[in-house]
Amino acid sequence: MGKKTVLTVVVVGSVIKLIKMQAVLIASKLPGLIWLIIKVMYHVLFVRVKGKSVKMVEKVNLD
Repeated sequence: MGKKTVLTVVVVGSVIKLIKMQAVLIASKLPGLIWLIIKVMYHVLFVRVKGKSVKMVEKVNLD
């Protein structure tokens, strides 16, 4: 019982350390990542809106 508890604590502790290290790494890359996501989202939205407006203009011209 005692040994298992100690083992669990050690495992959980090392997992938390790993997560913290990863979090620091991610945090240091976060600004770039956020910028990338924003750029991709903007691009997708802009292209879709542009495509729709182009289609609408074509429809109007056809009518």
